[in-house]
Parts: sequence; structure tokens; C-alpha cells
Amino acid sequence: TAERVISVISILRKLAFYYHLLLNSVYQARYPNTAPYPGKLKRGK
Repeated sequence: TAERVISVISILRKLAFYYHLLLNSVYQARYPNTAPYPGKLKRGK
């Protein structure tokens, strides 16, 4: 059904957002003196 597809998409978007957060923290831990991981974190949630 369409609702199921929408729920799957929302779950995937949340996963992508958390994956991006994880990448950002790893990047900052590895390169603390540089700018944040390329790609804004402002979108999503």
C-alpha cells in the first residue's frame, strides 16, 4: 500500500540522517581543526 511505502521512506530518511550525524562526529574526531563534514546537517530529522 502507499502508506507502507511512505513509512519505509520516512524510516530510510531517519537512518540517512543518523548516518550523516555519525559521519560528522567521526570526521570531527579525526580532523578536529577543520570545518564540519561537508554537507549541511540542517536538513532532515
